[in-house]
Amino acid sequence: MAHYGQVCEKTTVANCSSVSYGKAGNSATLLDFLKSNRIAAALRLSPDEINDQIREEREAWE
Repeated sequence: MAHYGQVCEKTTVANCSSVSYGKAGNSATLLDFLKSNRIAAALRLSPDEINDQIREEREAWE
């Protein structure tokens, strides 16, 4: 990725050997990936935590 003519570091998902780059745009492949790489229950945010983060970001612009 470039930012004002400078090359920036690409972000990649760690340990994702199951990603198939030849099927870019394939929603079924993406859904299969998401189903097989679930976020651990202990790391998931509650709806209230998500709403709090959204509120904080919105208020940061004011």
